[in-house]
Amino acid sequence: MPAQTASIRTDGNGELELVAAGYAGEAGAVLIARANRALLEGRFRRDLVERMMLRARVFPPDGGVLQRTETEGEDPQEDPAFGRAPFADLFCGLFRSAGALEIFPALEGGILAAVYLAAREKKCGVRIMEKRIPIRQDTVELCELWRLNPYRLYSDCALLTAQSGERLAERLRDAGIPAARIGFFTGGLDKVIADKEETEYLNRPEPDELYRVMTPEGARTDTTIRKRRIRQQPDAPLSG
Repeated sequence: MPAQTASIRTDGNGELELVAAGYAGEAGAVLIARANRALLEGRFRRDLVERMMLRARVFPPDGGVLQRTETEGEDPQEDPAFGRAPFADLFCGLFRSAGALEIFPALEGGILAAVYLAAREKKCGVRIMEKRIPIRQDTVELCELWRLNPYRLYSDCALLTAQSGERLAERLRDAGIPAARIGFFTGGLDKVIADKEETEYLNRPEPDELYRVMTPEGARTDTTIRKRRIRQQPDAPLSG
């Protein structure tokens, strides 16, 4: 799997809000479902398993079905798990035109790793509401079976920054992409999940939850940042 990627801020000033685009943990859930279909059929309703298998076709191992948005000067790293560019690269142009200032792909380590790495790169703190992150119910149920944290599970989604997270999320939802404002960067260095019964702090990303299922116990992975600059001038904003 490719490591998380961080982009460089290109526009805007002041406090930046965070938007999660795409479904957290879905890519990892697809990989687990592929490898364990017989087990799932014995534990879950048939319609739920069939939905998982249909979704797996969106992430074929021999080539993606989505058409990449061509962007001048970009050479996205192919995701070997799915044989296509990551979600954040595929929809980079749409994100920019909707008002995103920065794009942080959420891949290995899940959406929470992307949040941590984005804040670390910017040398600031962050405050998020985990329950606002888009996630599919079948991903939650699959993770409950293996006792995995879906927000730390291999993903193919994106963390975006904007001056107005609500406006960006609304424009993406209008374009058919699940999205929600999940928090904002803060002063200091504390990285906080604010909607738990007790305040939880994000620490350095641990090995992806996927490795608890797909590799021998104790396997580790790097969580380094691969920087990629996006175009300096964003496309014209979407109407509304």
